[in-house]
Amino acid sequence: MVEQVESGNISLSRTGLPRAVAYVNLTSRCNNSCVFCAANVPLLQPGTDLSLDVFSRLEPLIGHYDIELVINGGEPTIHPELIKILEYWGSLASITLFTNGRRLADRALLDVVAFNVARLSIPFYTSDERYFDRLTGSQGSFTEVTYSLEALAKLAPRPKLELKLLLLPQVVEQLQSTVEFLSTRFLVPDEWVISGLIPSSCVIANPWLRLSDQEFVDRVQPFIGRHIRTYPKTMLWGIPLCALDSDALSFYVNGLNFLTGPPPLFLDLNKKPTTDGSGIIPQACLCCSLKDICKPDANVLSPLSGLLTTMQIPRHVPSQV
Repeated sequence: MVEQVESGNISLSRTGLPRAVAYVNLTSRCNNSCVFCAANVPLLQPGTDLSLDVFSRLEPLIGHYDIELVINGGEPTIHPELIKILEYWGSLASITLFTNGRRLADRALLDVVAFNVARLSIPFYTSDERYFDRLTGSQGSFTEVTYSLEALAKLAPRPKLELKLLLLPQVVEQLQSTVEFLSTRFLVPDEWVISGLIPSSCVIANPWLRLSDQEFVDRVQPFIGRHIRTYPKTMLWGIPLCALDSDALSFYVNGLNFLTGPPPLFLDLNKKPTTDGSGIIPQACLCCSLKDICKPDANVLSPLSGLLTTMQIPRHVPSQV
């Protein structure tokens, strides 16, 4: 498989090697019970952890590709072998870790994260402690996440930090105060994410998750415009770019590092290996970078209703193998 790859067909990293992006949902378990969770772990039974054997599929890529390993869940920090995974692959791949942040105050885990994780992504729903715990379905989650952010603020070296704000009707009025709370009390992240992606099944079961068009126009749109002007490194997930005014759109586009040229290889470790045994899906492409991927999955949509029809998000579907 390695010998068949041509540099003209696969994007190259800064090292000159072709890029390979591996994505894994490490566990289906989580210490939160968020009703709006977009985690998609179709090949794992509830309450199970992925075997470390799946990582052997990355071994043939070492030295031939610049490997980007994206670890998600469930909640990956509760996987019993996470530290071992990070310590081994930290020197072989650029690791992105998606976590709810509750366990990062653990010093042993935090030290491993500091030296082995390139990017850390943490959602933060609201600066209102009681409502934060209600959204996560776990009392004390707000306190644990804030403890972790305090520890991260003092950490050196520190991974690039991405903080995600989720557009829910109950928290849109608190978006600005939440940003100020995080930026002044803890630290300004390297990137922000403002996400409007909610699983449709969750919206159907919980209609209160749906954000109306009017709420978006009255509350969210002005906030996004102000936020992007202050923090150009902001990613928008599931939000129609046509909803931004021209100045805000200009700030947004200039702040992005769009992926140009050929796409990287994409390997989903939760999927069964392909017929050639590699598990590699050639010519898969990502929107901007792996964290901006928009899977063509009908189970994921924006909670916006009418505005959803005007969304213009580039979607790149992996070719069939």
